[in-house]
Formats: sequence, structure tokens, C-alpha cells
Amino acid sequence: MNRFKKLIGVGIGATVALSTSLIMGFAGSASAIACYQYNANGFTTSQTPVFNNICNITSPLSSTQGNYNLGDESNFVRIRPDTSGSPLGSTNPPLVDNLSAACNSGDKFDVWTYVHNDAESQFNDNGTGSAVAHDVTLATTAPINTTGNNFNFSSTVSASNASSVSDNTTLNCNGQDVKLTLVPGSVHYNNNLNQTTYGNMSDSAVNGTTPLGSPIWASGNEWGCWDYRIVVVYTVTVQKETPPPTPTTTPTPTTTTTPPPTTTTTPPAPTELVNTGAGSTVTLFASVAAIGTVGYRWFLGRRLTRQ
Repeated sequence: MNRFKKLIGVGIGATVALSTSLIMGFAGSASAIACYQYNANGFTTSQTPVFNNICNITSPLSSTQGNYNLGDESNFVRIRPDTSGSPLGSTNPPLVDNLSAACNSGDKFDVWTYVHNDAESQFNDNGTGSAVAHDVTLATTAPINTTGNNFNFSSTVSASNASSVSDNTTLNCNGQDVKLTLVPGSVHYNNNLNQTTYGNMSDSAVNGTTPLGSPIWASGNEWGCWDYRIVVVYTVTVQKETPPPTPTTTPTPTTTTTPPPTTTTTPPAPTELVNTGAGSTVTLFASVAAIGTVGYRWFLGRRLTRQ
């Protein structure tokens, strides 16, 4: 921004910085500051660090980004389909604030975080000036290894001498339940967007807090102005969830208990007539009668003899 001629005097810069400091003192966050309006011919920002607070940027992000306007820096977490395999390839679709997609199995999406210290470079003073942000970190949150149809990704940029800023983006899978995973080795950074090369970051940077830095990466110090902007990008992929098969319930067969057949045992035929009782009575009677007759005759005989 020091290249924007000498229209920006130190007195004007000090006035802007004082106004900004007063607003921050009342509001407590950079989001409450009226954004700096972009002007290709030059504009005033601050002597001290302020993150992502320039509006209506009509220039492309960089030559690798594609030919469309950056817009508002406050929308610094964005998403798009990854169709080229490059983190910021110009052949990819434009980055958007929120994305609705079919989410077919294997589809990939770039989640992009942009970090810009809006302070003017003339106050960097080779790294010791008031424009340099210190202890700069990026904290990211992503629903990795979860299943759903709507996913939220967020980032927070913090520093010890500037207000934190946060933003988020969403991937809407239009009601299609999918599992979201991180593409291994897909976390990259660029801390000089005039270049087209990207450094590698650990996968643990996603859902973690990472020190940033520009011009020295991970130093925690970010100088002010365009040349020291930072981009962190990672790629996620989705897989459709196959619902488990519905268990088939086999009806329990009704068991009919058949009683065992009744076995009738026929007794063997008797070898002699069964004594039914009547024959025995007649025999007994006949025997008694015979004995009586004999006894009577014996009695009668003795009596006649006595006479």
C-alpha cells in the first residue's frame, strides 16, 4: 500500500489509526469496525494490525485463483468443488461462501481460509514496526469423520495485539447423508500470494491451532499489507453411507403337538373258561347237598338201630 503514491500522509494515517483504536475500544472486535473500502488507486487503513476488514475488493485474489473478484475480506472462509487437484488452481470453480452439491461418493471440496493483516506496510519497519501482528494463530474446526447432510467449517484468526476474527462456510448435501473425511496430506499454505507455490502442513492443523507467519512461515508474526497475505487450504471428500440391510424376520413356525397314538393291548385268549362264579356256586351247593344226604342217612340209620 506504500506504493499508492504519497497521498497517505503520516498525519492522516495517525488519524485513521486513532479512530480505529477508539472504535475497537468500544466494540472489542474487528468485526465492529467499519470496513476499509477498497480503491484500486489507493486507500487508507491502519498503522496497527487489523485482520480481514477490507470491503469490495474488485481485483482477483491472485493469478492462480481465477479471474473473479475477491469481494469482502470478512468472508474469509470459503469452499468450492476441487476439480483440478490443485489447492487454488484457476481451473477450479470459484470459491463461494456456502455450497450446495449433490455430494456423490468421491467428490472433493477445498475449504479455504484467507488471512490478511490490513495494516499499511510503511509501518512494518522491517518487522519491528506497529503494523506487525504478533503471536498469530489459526484455529480451524471441521466435522471430520462424521455423517450427515450439512457440514459447517469455521476458522478463527487471533493475535496478541489485534482483535480475533472468525468466519465459517457450509457444505449442504441436499438431504443426502454422506460421511465426510479429510483427504490425507491435503493441508497446504501460501504466505505470499504473488507466488504460485504452496507449502505442506500437518493434517492435525484441521481441528487444531497452528501458528502462522509472513514473510517467515510459522513465526507467529504477520507483516501488514498485500504481499503478506496468507491462505490455508485443505480438502475433504465424501462417501455415501449405505444403510444397513433391514433384518429379515423369519416367522416362528407354529408347532402342533400330536399326542402319541393310544396302544390297545389285547389280552391273550384264556386256555380255560373263566370262572364267572355261578358254576362254583352250583358245585358248592351240590357238594353240600351230597354231604347232607350222607349225614342224614347216617343219622337216620343210627336212630333206627336204637329202636
